[in-house]
Amino acid sequence: MTILKRYRADAFRQFQKAMMKVRGGEMQVELLQAAKEQSGGDFANWLEAKMRQCAGNDNIIIGDEEPPLPRAPVKYTAPEFIEPTSVTIRYMCDAWQTMTPGVACSAPVWAYIVVRMIAADMIKPHYLITATNRTKTDGSEEIGAALNTTGDKRAQAIDKCVRAFLRRLSGLLERGARSIYQNCPPARAWWQNHIALEAVQNAGCEEKPTIKLLKAPLVWELLSDKMASQLTVIADLNLRDGIIMFLQSDSGARFRGDKKTLNSLLRGIGIMSAWRALGIFPPKEVEEILRTEIAPNIPDDSAPAADNVKSDNGGRRTRLFG
Repeated sequence: MTILKRYRADAFRQFQKAMMKVRGGEMQVELLQAAKEQSGGDFANWLEAKMRQCAGNDNIIIGDEEPPLPRAPVKYTAPEFIEPTSVTIRYMCDAWQTMTPGVACSAPVWAYIVVRMIAADMIKPHYLITATNRTKTDGSEEIGAALNTTGDKRAQAIDKCVRAFLRRLSGLLERGARSIYQNCPPARAWWQNHIALEAVQNAGCEEKPTIKLLKAPLVWELLSDKMASQLTVIADLNLRDGIIMFLQSDSGARFRGDKKTLNSLLRGIGIMSAWRALGIFPPKEVEEILRTEIAPNIPDDSAPAADNVKSDNGGRRTRLFG
């Protein structure tokens, strides 16, 4: 049995900790300078040398099989990498179609893949620092602005860029699994595609509209956040697919673009499932419950449901993403 190459978990953790230890410190400045001035194999070699230094160990890579890289596009623009289109997601996921969910929730795996994409000159390291709300930059401007900042704001500006780099590289380990699903573009693309295909196979959803729904920033932020941390019961396949079916329906339209109502909807179905075991219901029945029992009780200006509702499952956490 072959194992995809990845960074050793302890070595990668030490690297992240060292990079975030001193805001605006020498390590952070070195990273930003390298990301701006180097590319390709030179930057990959620099980063891995720094990781060895942080880990105090030359053996930072485990596994025996190089992960495949997307076959197209040969080179990405910053926007194509940060916010992949449906076509780009397909290229990425075709390359990683044999990856399992257990592997795909590993930050060291995605860090290794992104560094290999940099080494192959598919992306530039400074792309990882691109501000999400600025489509005409590629990250180098953000680095220059941070390094040129003076006074009390310099450390904060540099730290902000470094944290953006680490989030896009693999997700921040201190934020747990949700940072992988939300912040690392290839990982986010893989999970959105994986969940969409499960909804196609399990609930008969159409692939393109489902991927489009999951790519909506608000929907993905709340759904992945609930599955990863707050209400892991929503990770049950039938329950999740029922939610997807409902949100694609006319009845679910008002929830797709409003954070308060969508948050209330997800909390409502999660809490109800804790005592009704909705995960064993077919997705269509879950959608019906959402439409007839939960959604009508959520006004447009609803506040999130109270956090102190108790369930009868003894606090047991359902396995992430089933």
